[in-house]
Amino acid sequence: MLVSIVFAAFASGACDNNKGVGIITTAPTAAAFVIVSPTLINLTALGGFNCPGHGISPSFTLFITSNGTARSMSAATFTLLDGTTVGGPSVTIPSPQLNQQFGSTIILANQSRSFPMQPTFSCPGVPIPTPQAMNAVVKLVDSQGREESLSTTVNIR
Repeated sequence: MLVSIVFAAFASGACDNNKGVGIITTAPTAAAFVIVSPTLINLTALGGFNCPGHGISPSFTLFITSNGTARSMSAATFTLLDGTTVGGPSVTIPSPQLNQQFGSTIILANQSRSFPMQPTFSCPGVPIPTPQAMNAVVKLVDSQGREESLSTTVNIR
């Protein structure tokens, strides 16, 4: 897959046919990336939609790939999106809780690892719009202490 990304980066360079200046660009390869599976998630309403005082709990798996160097997941934040606002209810799972759940969150260099998740979004007693999507932001840290954030969004049925 990495070879395909590099090849696509070189192939995307082009020359202008209108006697203009051609630009050849190469995109850097992704050092790490995250995928949520399934790509269309179901919500389990813990008290009916609009869930005053209850919650919503999707079940999905984070697949994280770490190219080049080992990294560990230091936090994961999930935000429900209703399509009309920047963000809705969110849940952040910090490093201690991730380590308790998975034993270790290390993703070895040039490896992928899966993390089954089922965060519970509590509703504050005020009806919320039915979510249309969920944004996942994963924070990774390498052995040198450098942090990076990866983000992806999946639709909700």
